[in-house]
Amino acid sequence: MNRRQTKQKQLIYEHMQGENVHKTAQQVYDEIKLIDQEIGLATVYRNLNLLSEEGKIRKISYEGFSVFDGNIEEHQHFKCLECGKIQDIHTDQEALNQAISKQVEGVVVKHTIYFEGICKECLGKKEKKVWN
Repeated sequence: MNRRQTKQKQLIYEHMQGENVHKTAQQVYDEIKLIDQEIGLATVYRNLNLLSEEGKIRKISYEGFSVFDGNIEEHQHFKCLECGKIQDIHTDQEALNQAISKQVEGVVVKHTIYFEGICKECLGKKEKKVWN
């Protein structure tokens, strides 16, 4: 299906580009609204979902919420349990697929993995609290 490229869709797509860009639809709306006061929240949701369906961005669903990722290359994610920040993690995808394929005696075609923990910045804040 050939979908038309609107100015708003292009603006949203450009806004989502870059490493470690993980945003909720509300965050995208709040930021785009500063550029285009006419844009509506429903338009942002619709276009984010269209861009995801077209394979131009990724939609990542976590427990209770979704974020959109501008990086469509295969990678994993790390989510900080303190601040909620999501970071890209790059590993050897093929080696991981092969190792799991061997273990299950099948073929892994793709995988989705995300790790949870405490990021460097939040760890630093915790250390400061302990010493103060």
